[in-house]
This record gives sequence, C-alpha cells and structure tokens, in this order.
Amino acid sequence: MNRLSIGEFTVRVLIAVALLALFAVLWRVVDIFVLVFGGIVLALVLRSVMHIVQRFTPVRGRWALLVAIVALIIVVALLGLLIGSRVATQMGQLTRTLPQAWERARTLFEHFSVGRVLMRELQSQSAVHGLLSRLTDVATITVGALVDAGVIIFTGLFFAADPGLYRRGLLRLVPPA
Repeated sequence: MNRLSIGEFTVRVLIAVALLALFAVLWRVVDIFVLVFGGIVLALVLRSVMHIVQRFTPVRGRWALLVAIVALIIVVALLGLLIGSRVATQMGQLTRTLPQAWERARTLFEHFSVGRVLMRELQSQSAVHGLLSRLTDVATITVGALVDAGVIIFTGLFFAADPGLYRRGLLRLVPPA
C-alpha cells in the first residue's frame, strides 16, 4: 500500500480546492461571457449590414456603420409594431380570461376537503406581502433585462466600430507561437 506523505496530500488537497474555486468563479461569471457573446453577435450583424451599405451606396466608414445602426433600429421598430399589437391584444385577452379561470379552479377546489383547507391557507396569508414580493421580482427582472440589453448594445457598438482594436488586444493575450 502506497501512503502519501503530508506534503503530497497537502498539494493534492490544494489542487482540488483550486479547481473547485476556479469552477465556482467560472460559474459566477458565465453571465458576463453570455453578454459579451451577445455583443459580438450584434457587432457581426452591424458589420454585415455596414458592408451591404458600403457595397450598394457611396457611404463609407463610420457613416456606413451609422446607416446600418439606423436601418436595424427601423427594422426592430417595425417588427415591434407588427408583433406588439398582437401581444397587446393577447395580453388583454389573458387579463380577462385569468380571473374567470381562477374562479373556476377555486370552486373546483372547494368541492374537496383538502381543497377547502388549501384555499383557507392561501387566503390567510398576507395578500399585501405576496403582491409586494411579486412586484419586487418583476422590477428586479425588468431592471436586470434592461441593464443586460444595454451592455449588449454598447458592447456590440464598440466591437462594430473598431473590431481590429479588440482583435489585436485578444491576440496579445496569447503567445505569438
């Protein structure tokens, strides 16, 4: 039987702890990588539209990028108008349908003794606490989504404006060989 010395055991434990710490850090920063990836995808779309603008118009350089940005904003706005009206209509239908469905479910639950107990428990909890908790969740998700969208947009704009700068910077992080 091969026994480890205290030093070898300590080194192995430290390596295991270091690997676990590395995985924990990577798990925490995966959201950052997703945002940067979204920015890169946006930059590729902007650069592609910019090249199309340069091919078919006399506009060059940053002005072509500006035309590409304006064109994409217009396309997104038009899609929002087309889809937004349908979504608003469906949300209106949902707000009318949900209370009726809740009432039907509640009356169905009240036919059973377990359902009556469950309904009393639900009604005894503080409605204000539940509402505030839901509002806080909605606000947190909304602000987080807006911040994420802002990071993706600004990252995409900077990458699209001068991709060579970021390519050279990335290449400097690895050995020339």
